[in-house]
Amino acid sequence: MADEPLPSFNQQLRTLKKGKTISVSERYALDNLPEDGINATLSKLRRNIGALVSRQRDEGAGINFRVESGMLVTNDNDAILLVVGITRV
Repeated sequence: MADEPLPSFNQQLRTLKKGKTISVSERYALDNLPEDGINATLSKLRRNIGALVSRQRDEGAGINFRVESGMLVTNDNDAILLVVGITRV
């Protein structure tokens, strides 16, 4: 059975149902954190995702999204996940 190609991020945004959330995340091992620091890296990720979301808002009348971000330490305390969640409101 052939794997189906994943839809593009923009297509995922366009088809996101009201009240549902998709997310983008990046993982960094605690012993190999980004040079710019975690906060700056998360801000950059959020800005990049925010720009894509803004285009979808502009293209679709009445479509609105909430963009939220955060970070968490994995259960094994080995890495940090930076997460940007996009919810259609």
